[in-house]
Amino acid sequence: MGNVLIVFGRNGSGKTTLLKNLAKRGDSFYCPESFNPLPSVRVRDALKLFGYEEKYLKLFGLESFWDRKFSQISSGEKKRVLLTMAFSRKVGNLLLDEPTNFLDWNYVELLVRLLKEERRRFYVAEHNLIFALAVGDEFYSVEEGRYYSKEEFRDFVNRRLKALTSHQTLLLKAL
Repeated sequence: MGNVLIVFGRNGSGKTTLLKNLAKRGDSFYCPESFNPLPSVRVRDALKLFGYEEKYLKLFGLESFWDRKFSQISSGEKKRVLLTMAFSRKVGNLLLDEPTNFLDWNYVELLVRLLKEERRRFYVAEHNLIFALAVGDEFYSVEEGRYYSKEEFRDFVNRRLKALTSHQTLLLKAL
């Protein structure tokens, strides 16, 4: 069994539901796709209430907006707060729901590194197929109800990229 299981499928296919159900098992923590605490709550207060490790606070660069209210930070900054909270949890299974949404590339690269280095099991629902291929050890299609090997998933990604390139070419011709 690998360290990172990628859960993939279209919107509404049940990725989030699967992660939430897996989180009901012990030694697990579910990190949602997004969250919206009270707008007047400061980042530092939410982190102090929830708990965090200084290591992750620094890695995700939260010091620069530590004193700001949630109403004053971007979606990407909110995602970094969520990831700091999630990685700070001392659990064996971390379930991440679309963790790359809203992140700048440097934090996506950090996430790749953390998923590869951390000694715990990750379940990751993700639409970014390139990211999924980079970090995944196992791949599960919610729609098909089956596992893909790394090679099968790479072939799936290549087919999607070819289709995307064809669509982009048609769009460019329309301009």
